Amino acid sequence: MTLRLLLVSCLLAAFAQAAPPQTPSQRIAALIDPVKLATLAVRGANPRVQKYVAQLEEARLAGFDPAQVAAQAVALTGMTGAAAQLTLAAMLRNLTIKKGSGVDS
Repeated sequence: MTLRLLLVSCLLAAFAQAAPPQTPSQRIAALIDPVKLATLAVRGANPRVQKYVAQLEEARLAGFDPAQVAAQAVALTGMTGAAAQLTLAAMLRNLTIKKGSGVDS
């Protein structure tokens, strides 16, 4: 019985220390981080693009402004200046392309 109680206590402690849920911007920032992207092979970023477009669409459906979510994600990566502007424009263009394609996923 004490082993079972110890196990339950450990599980409760692990759940209590779990990280808080990430915001849409935080999830997207992890996908567009230039440091991580630099380690990918040719075309290695394609799945990341698909994932952040899906995250932007989920954020939109949840009532968030995709442009604001994308801008916050870019800011979280530390990008500034032209790199930030170009990245934000590309992200929003990719979202527009996805919407216009009729793809639902």
